[in-house]
Amino acid sequence: MLASKARQMLDVFDAARVDAESALAELSGAFDVSDWQEICVGDVAKVVGGGTPPSREESNFGGDIPWVTPKDMTNHRGRYISAGARFLTREGLLNSSAKLLPKDAVLVSSRAPIGLVAIASSPLSTNQGVRSLIFDESQNPVFWYYLLRQSTAVLDAHANGSTFREISGGSLAKLKFTVPSLEWQGRIAQTLDRLDNLIEYNLGLNQVLGQLSAMGSHYAVRQSE
Repeated sequence: MLASKARQMLDVFDAARVDAESALAELSGAFDVSDWQEICVGDVAKVVGGGTPPSREESNFGGDIPWVTPKDMTNHRGRYISAGARFLTREGLLNSSAKLLPKDAVLVSSRAPIGLVAIASSPLSTNQGVRSLIFDESQNPVFWYYLLRQSTAVLDAHANGSTFREISGGSLAKLKFTVPSLEWQGRIAQTLDRLDNLIEYNLGLNQVLGQLSAMGSHYAVRQSE
């Protein structure tokens, strides 16, 4: 059963590798970076903070509204996130500064650890340790996910505080990045997305192959006894 799963995953991995190579080839042509423009985050995105309802009120939790915290983002792997460990009720949402964020909102942890990034795969809310960016139609959220994921040092440099450090919504909105056109954002995001798929398939394949190796070693030891 495990060997059959490994063979299937090898086929999927090979297809993902070909897809990633094709994506890289599409971007192999030179593009003129002089067309890229410096823009302020706040000019193309709405920065939304989160919130936490009073925990003493049990009616605030246990509902159907996903609630994401920096801890959830630390434990999460992958580009898209759909939920955290806890859920809010409608009452809990109203009893806090948390907002119901739309699909494709880009989540950025604003407190330790600063700079974790994820994309909302469906509507959700966050606590105050997460700032969320809702981009307008001129920007590609997936491109910004990758851009911000590689900008941890920039985000951390704009955080305030000594013991308890945090990047505010205002500071996040004032950050400037040089970005390409929407078309190129989409092409770059698609390429990086394919590469991430290849990495994820590889991680899954390595896990299964490791289990097969452990089974083989166990069998060999038993046969030698």
